[in-house]
Amino acid sequence: MKDIRVFLKGGAACRYKIVFPKEAMEDDKITINMDKLERVNTFAVDTPKWSSEKFNEHQPQQGETLEIKYPNSLFITFLSQLDKRVSGDFEVSYKFIPSGKVIEGPFVGSLNFYILISVAGFIVVAIMSALCIYLCCQCRTNSKLEK
Repeated sequence: MKDIRVFLKGGAACRYKIVFPKEAMEDDKITINMDKLERVNTFAVDTPKWSSEKFNEHQPQQGETLEIKYPNSLFITFLSQLDKRVSGDFEVSYKFIPSGKVIEGPFVGSLNFYILISVAGFIVVAIMSALCIYLCCQCRTNSKLEK
């Protein structure tokens, strides 16, 4: 769990982008808990990318939990009230929840692929070596016949 705690005054805004880690995959999710929202307006947009036309807008309230699914990101803006004497306060926690699925990648790039390429390379080198030895023996035999 990661905690974010900030104090804002006079209409100040604070923006965050919550993204998945590199190892995330299909059906993984992130839950975002609005633990404390005092004197702030909160706006959240769940979207695959900033320029996407597909998005979900939220105005989460204190105690609410948002959930995003891979590969989306969550853009959150906290906007304090205009009062410069009393600061806004918020506390947010989020958690990455892996799906536990094991997705088999393509054969290319896998360990089995590298083993197959290594064995094939070894066979090619062995055949080339045998061919060179054979040709050297043939040249020696031909030179003996010429004498």
